[in-house]
Amino acid sequence: MAQAVSIQTHNPFKARTISQLLIKFSAPAVAGMLVNAIYNIISRIYVGQDVGANGLAGITILFPLGMIYMGFSALIGVGANALFSIRLGEKKEEEAQMILAMLLYCLP
Repeated sequence: MAQAVSIQTHNPFKARTISQLLIKFSAPAVAGMLVNAIYNIISRIYVGQDVGANGLAGITILFPLGMIYMGFSALIGVGANALFSIRLGEKKEEEAQMILAMLLYCLP
């Protein structure tokens, strides 16, 4: 005899305040940025010791370009994720697959 599986209908977003949710969801992003900053500092130390001024100049020129690239990648990824989720919610799986394919095509 098959038993019915109960679906949990509790919404965790309703039980917390906005500030609690902001801290909960922004903490991983802040930690990732700190790791990235520490990596950049350590990389500059090693390049400065081994390569010298020319190496530091190269890193200084390319770092902002890398940040711009990461920003556009996040822009495309977050937008496509929202469209993908909306289409799946509307039960339009074929459109969702097309959006996912275009996302993978746009992000090198």
